[in-house]
Amino acid sequence: MDRIWLIFLAILICIPVSGQNFETYYESGALQSRTPLNEWGEFEGMGEEYYEDGTLAARVPYFAGKVNGIVEEYYPLGHIKLRHSFTDGRKNGKMFLFRPDGTLSMMAWMEADSVVFSQQYNTRGKLVDERVGYFDQPIDTSEMGKPVMWLAEGTTLKAGEGNLAQVFIKGFPSSFIDYACSDCIIESSGRADFPLLITPHQPGQLTIYLRLKLHSRAQAGDLKLITFEVE
Repeated sequence: MDRIWLIFLAILICIPVSGQNFETYYESGALQSRTPLNEWGEFEGMGEEYYEDGTLAARVPYFAGKVNGIVEEYYPLGHIKLRHSFTDGRKNGKMFLFRPDGTLSMMAWMEADSVVFSQQYNTRGKLVDERVGYFDQPIDTSEMGKPVMWLAEGTTLKAGEGNLAQVFIKGFPSSFIDYACSDCIIESSGRADFPLLITPHQPGQLTIYLRLKLHSRAQAGDLKLITFEVE
């Protein structure tokens, strides 16, 4: 008789459970979450989480038991709260945090659950903070692209005037750049689109020195130059 029960139990264990859902409930009895199961009993498919009143709180995609894909979380009134990308159960790629009114509050780039780079915005969409979370190793600048400067007005700096400017180095955070110049004054403009205010002393060719911070705990040291004509 015991042998028959063991055979029956083995058959039950091997029966695929595909098409079933794993569900959790609040103490009130309201559904808290529902996640599809694959034939081996692993989470697989689009899971959903709910507030106690039944409104959708999150959508979580699974594959082979791990979170994979774009996870979205929602405020109680239905507006998107958080959108972030997962790979094999870990946060990887871009993550966006929104306010209840739909405006973007923060953007971050994640690698293996750690913040590599983040930007914060105010309610008017202006960039108010930019920082790097970490660099495991110092950055190799040998393959780094040449710095490029953009001006808000035209393509030439004007002597004796404050010129709004932005400097780009592909793949390098602007918060890791210090600026210096012997023939001009460089100040913060307070703007997100053109954060620099450059005032050249005289016409001619102007050299701006960029000191790059190559590690999150290092002093700015690596030097790059950028030259511009001044009218």
